[in-house]
Amino acid sequence: MTKHNNAPLITIDGPSATGKSSVAWEVSKRLGLKFLNSGSLYRIAAYYVHSNKFNLDEIEAITDQINKDSISFEISAKANSYSTRLNGVDISEQINNDNIASIASKLSKDELLRRALVKKQHDFYQLPGLVADGRDMGSCIFPEASYKFFLTASANIRAERRHKELQNRKIHANFTEVLESLVKRDEQDATRSTAPLVIPPEAIVIDTSQMTLMEVVEKVLDHCCINERC
Repeated sequence: MTKHNNAPLITIDGPSATGKSSVAWEVSKRLGLKFLNSGSLYRIAAYYVHSNKFNLDEIEAITDQINKDSISFEISAKANSYSTRLNGVDISEQINNDNIASIASKLSKDELLRRALVKKQHDFYQLPGLVADGRDMGSCIFPEASYKFFLTASANIRAERRHKELQNRKIHANFTEVLESLVKRDEQDATRSTAPLVIPPEAIVIDTSQMTLMEVVEKVLDHCCINERC
């Protein structure tokens, strides 16, 4: 991967429901940088499987398709949010559901898929710079990042956030089941053989348990010497 005249590169990693995507999106807006939600790439792969475009084991065909696709993240009609666009079409609603998440979780363990999507993620690093969020951004995909952050929070707090999110989307969910699913996902992410969830070297760890979104955003920005924020 080629650096772009020392363009800023910020990674925000962490387990699910720590607020990393919302924080990364807000930071990218505030600094005028590009944005990458790496998890959406795996959800798009899952979307193709769920829609029967490909079978679950057709990894090479799935990765070929995604690498040909135009994928972008743009301001959503919803306040403080973004939309995921696949070849110009907003597919945010289609990829943000439990069925897609379940398939994406299975696909994300595939070493071939993870390796094949590295270049796709590198392609997002363009001028004027990038804020990338995920589970292996600072550890594997962009280890040379200018600024690395790792967001964390207690399992109960994260389960409460996820449960509230599902309720707001009118999706019935049992809190205990949400918590159990989250803990299971944490274990899978931390123990997978390829790109496990770890705190990247030199990353600044932020516990978001008792923080608002904007408090976390400001803490991240306080550590970034970008666009006269020094």
